[in-house]
Amino acid sequence: MSEFDLEALRKLGDADRRLDQARRRLERAPEMAAPQRSRVAKAKAELEQIALNQREATKQIKALELKVASLEAEQHKTLVAINQAKSNSEYQALTAAMERKKAELSELETQVLEAYEVQEEREGLAQKGQERLASQEKELAGASERVQAEEATAREAIAKCEAARQEVAQGVSPKHLALYEELAERTGDALAEVVDEMCQGCGMKVRPEQISLIRGAAQIALCGSCGRILWGRF
Repeated sequence: MSEFDLEALRKLGDADRRLDQARRRLERAPEMAAPQRSRVAKAKAELEQIALNQREATKQIKALELKVASLEAEQHKTLVAINQAKSNSEYQALTAAMERKKAELSELETQVLEAYEVQEEREGLAQKGQERLASQEKELAGASERVQAEEATAREAIAKCEAARQEVAQGVSPKHLALYEELAERTGDALAEVVDEMCQGCGMKVRPEQISLIRGAAQIALCGSCGRILWGRF
């Protein structure tokens, strides 16, 4: 391998790293709006729970009101019976029953009033929840705009990096380019620098004959352990 070819491969490695960084930047762009999306989702879930509670409470109120209506009807029947009582014992029994029904009715009416008060509180919570959701959706919209801008910038960087890579790749022989791309696919980075006789790709010691090849820059030198193309500053 000529010295020029080795330098071209190093430039190709640099170009690929810049391209990879630009692609990762594009992939990470949506994360910029992740906190806002999370808050919006949480606000929606809270509103859904409030709405569910309201529906359940409405059912309970209707059930209580039906009991109140039924008890009122029973009271009316008992009152009629009291007015038609034919003996003192019957009158006393009916009167006692009427008192029990009044007490039960009073308790039910209290439960209905309390249920309505709770519903009013939930309506207030729902209103605040809607306001909070609207505010957070506005924040999400702003974050989404920033994501779009970041994605546009990343795509532009990717296009420039791809063009630069293509230009650099033209300076590499087809044989060495094929080897480089096979190694890049297998190891993630086709080249590894040698520092203090150690391959920085895998951490293994480089054999003296490989270091000689790197110094001579006449032939390609591959790491005996990870297979990467070796280079170094000697």
